[in-house]
Amino acid sequence: ASQNLETPTWGTAGWSNGDTVEGRVAGALIDISDSANETPWDTYSEGAPTNIWTTFSGHVSNTFADFWNQRAGDGFNVSDSGALSSLYRNTIDYGFRDPLGNYVARTRPTPNPAQNYGYNTTSSYWSVVGVRSPVDYDLSLYDDRSQTALLAGSAQGTGVVDFVAVDSNQRAWGDYFPRVYVYSGSGDYTIQLAQGTDILNAGTTQGVFMGVSDVVAVRDVSLTAGVPVTFTVTPTSTSEDAELFVMSSDPANSGTWVRSRS
Repeated sequence: ASQNLETPTWGTAGWSNGDTVEGRVAGALIDISDSANETPWDTYSEGAPTNIWTTFSGHVSNTFADFWNQRAGDGFNVSDSGALSSLYRNTIDYGFRDPLGNYVARTRPTPNPAQNYGYNTTSSYWSVVGVRSPVDYDLSLYDDRSQTALLAGSAQGTGVVDFVAVDSNQRAWGDYFPRVYVYSGSGDYTIQLAQGTDILNAGTTQGVFMGVSDVVAVRDVSLTAGVPVTFTVTPTSTSEDAELFVMSSDPANSGTWVRSRS
């Protein structure tokens, strides 16, 4: 008889989740060491079990958590973009925060349990993180990795894009941690971060390309007090369904530097 340890992940195999389940631990060690990576979270490969065996042979690991702490002490990869992601694929969550790249849309399965992300702001402009699902998933944005300092949330209804925007013209650059969770329904969803140095000048026309997987785009605008400006979004085809949101903040009120869709 044989048992496939390579493909099981959240909601499959009929196993319990976590670091006390033999199949999950074995699958995690395989995913760290092998070169056969499975989407969406197994993106790391050491190519051989050498590092794993080095930690095993140099320490007494009574639990998998012991092993993981010892692996970190040995200087081997335990990062969100590396081995920690392979653990998460095997339902072992040691604080994994799926890294979001700028204007890189990511498709993920039903966020049950809730799925957590991380990104950092790198420019003094607005940024936005948005979630699109065919059902009703909601979005929270936290200021800390442990996700205890809630900045804002977006909880719109079925089929509506949820987003939270941050004004880094006012707010210091730093790390942010979105969480996507189920209100109702199931199915794949898409999450995307948009930030940058793009400016839309009043009185000009600018093309904004968005592919079928894109969720959000962001522009900064400089306004003159007392001078009215009209913003118009014009789709290039009848198949497009674009929405335009104008966000603002008050330099004297830090509570306005993070804005949700509502």
